[in-house]
Amino acid sequence: MGRPNHIQSWEANTIVPWYAEAARRGYLYGQHGCDLCHSGAEKCDVCHTRHKFSAAEGRQPEACITCHMGPDHPDSESYGESKHGVIYEKEGEHYDFNRPLSEVRPGKDYRTPTCQFCHMYEKHGRFIHNPVMKGIWRMGTVPPKNLEYTSSLKDYPYGIKIIPDKIDIYSEENVAKRSYWLEVCAKCHSDRFADTYLKSLDEFMFQAHTLADKAQKVVEDLIADGFLYPGAADRDPYPLSDGIEKQLSPAFLGEPIYNAFKTLKGKFPVVGPILGVYGMFLQQQDNPSNIENMYNRLWFWYNLQGYKGTAHVQQDVSWWWGQAPMMMEFTKIQSEAARLRREGRIEKVSLK
Repeated sequence: MGRPNHIQSWEANTIVPWYAEAARRGYLYGQHGCDLCHSGAEKCDVCHTRHKFSAAEGRQPEACITCHMGPDHPDSESYGESKHGVIYEKEGEHYDFNRPLSEVRPGKDYRTPTCQFCHMYEKHGRFIHNPVMKGIWRMGTVPPKNLEYTSSLKDYPYGIKIIPDKIDIYSEENVAKRSYWLEVCAKCHSDRFADTYLKSLDEFMFQAHTLADKAQKVVEDLIADGFLYPGAADRDPYPLSDGIEKQLSPAFLGEPIYNAFKTLKGKFPVVGPILGVYGMFLQQQDNPSNIENMYNRLWFWYNLQGYKGTAHVQQDVSWWWGQAPMMMEFTKIQSEAARLRREGRIEKVSLK
């Protein structure tokens, strides 16, 4: 199936340590925003709503909007405001949604593609109920292998077996997936145009992950030099730290991470993709800090907004929701790091 996907959506929602920690701390009902999408994504009535169960309804882009929107995956916003989406908004009432996708005649039944037409297309004219089967960049959060990193992202996934490995954009599997994307695009566009645009999406993502790497290096250097305040030893531990090493063996966590949980009981910083996103879902006492939250917004929000805007050819989302705020957040991270270093040096001098 590939991850993320609809089938494992509930698993992805609840397996993370911050979900159980939120329940333990009495914040479970605050997870409604996650639960209402993740709990039923594998069921038919998510797209073909109850009491009607219409195939035609499930073929309309509006069927996707309930979940596929928001700051970490603005599919609705980016598709809806793109040229494709605007044409659909103006002419969609004339589309023949009773016709199976495999029988749709592009340019006649649909003048512009829908979410379903692009994402449920498998290959060679076949459509299936697996909208992630052509996923190359996945959700956009997993670092690619095809970059040289300056931060600890070079070691991602740090020996942990339960989070995805780096993406090889040019692997045999992904090259095949790209060819299937080109099949879809070529139903309306030239092969050259489609290939050039999809390559530009890759370059956007390489650029975004390069900026994330630079930001992670700033935060990691701050931690290594002892200027993160409060330090990891003086704040709440990583979510569910008192039980992780009891539930997961070194084979799953990797020896270094397992030993860190066992000896430090979660009193160590976890920064960046993917486990560092806990701060978006559970705020604890001084954990994460302001600069860590800045970095979370950079790689988890603005990176993904730029990804979706570029993928769906919505220029405003690509730039003003993506690339521009990534750069601005990086500047904030640099400024915050400089402030913490300055205050840390002053405090060290005053204590002498």
